[in-house]
Amino acid sequence: MNTLPTKPTPPQPPRADVAPTWRELGERFQELMRDIGVELGYVLKKEGKDLEREFEVRLLPRLRRARKELDRVIERLEDHTKK
Repeated sequence: MNTLPTKPTPPQPPRADVAPTWRELGERFQELMRDIGVELGYVLKKEGKDLEREFEVRLLPRLRRARKELDRVIERLEDHTKK
């Protein structure tokens, strides 16, 4: 009898032709906010010139991703209210 846990499957990239559900959008947003919070907490503990470099290198791409996800949610809400 095999009692070893199975390997988790890597998440599949979202398909462009299928609109994500509200639950999926919410989960993505929560994940993004967690990532940003972890990185921001790590970066804010540092001092001096490293602080600016860390913001640019590590946090800025995540914030851009968060903005893109928020724009998608806003667009979807606007489309929903137009109907």
